[in-house]
Amino acid sequence: ELTNTSDPTCYKGQGYAIDWTKAEIKINGSTNGVNAKGENFTAVAANLVRRFSCAPDPNRPKRHPFVSGTITYTPGSRPIRVVDFGNGACDLNATLTVNGNTYVISLP
Repeated sequence: ELTNTSDPTCYKGQGYAIDWTKAEIKINGSTNGVNAKGENFTAVAANLVRRFSCAPDPNRPKRHPFVSGTITYTPGSRPIRVVDFGNGACDLNATLTVNGNTYVISLP
């Protein structure tokens, strides 16, 4: 879902190209399958936001990370993992929570 359609510098309406350098999208959905260990898994994306004007790594100016939202991953009968991308800051930080333990991670 394109979330900033009210920004006329990004979206001018149907029939016009979207200026992706200014776009912001939100992703919600789920998937399931079998991982490399042969375990069934599920993954749920909730309110994942990617802001294409955000590029925090000067060496990779076309990399636009998620700035908020979560991914919940359930690998078979093992503990659920939740990756939280934060509150909207343009950075490469997230947290990973497993078994009630939260770890701050930096995304490569």
